Amino acid sequence: MARTNASKTVMTKAKESKAEAPKVEAPKAEEPKAEEPKVEAPKEEPKEKKPLNEYQLFINAKVAELKPHNEGKKYMELRAMANAEWNALHPKEPKEPKAPKEPKAPKEPKAPKEPKEPKAKKAKKEVDPNKPKKEPSLYILFIKSALAELKEEFANTPAEDKPKQTELMKLAAARWNAHKATIESEA
Repeated sequence: MARTNASKTVMTKAKESKAEAPKVEAPKAEEPKAEEPKVEAPKEEPKEKKPLNEYQLFINAKVAELKPHNEGKKYMELRAMANAEWNALHPKEPKEPKAPKEPKAPKEPKAPKEPKEPKAKKAKKEVDPNKPKKEPSLYILFIKSALAELKEEFANTPAEDKPKQTELMKLAAARWNAHKATIESEA
């Protein structure tokens, strides 16, 4: 694999920064900011409630009447008793039977469909095996070298104390941010 000038400079700068760069710890969580007071929207006037219908008025009155005589019963049991009284006073009228539906006219059979031709498959793009691969970016090159360095640093630590790959990546990213800041300050 042929190296370009850009990748050579990154590698040399990475070696220089290894000697100069202090160890970077994982970024700490930020302290929660004080919440700003919320501005309340002006409250709308409450909508007028619909008046209670005859059934609701009857049930409310009966529950209030039955409550002192049935102290151990729950509200829903009292409502059921009041509902039974309502049904006794207002018997339901039998519903009129619905007229039978007229039978639908039989459908005419459809003509059989002609079989469709199978769709032509899209041809895959031919990949030139001799085509050179895209060169990795400076970030990718830096992260690969930083991960290798971090793995060497933690090689002698016990298995319980070794950082996971995600933690190593966070440390490598922190090193990249420090390295990027130095590059930008030079430019």
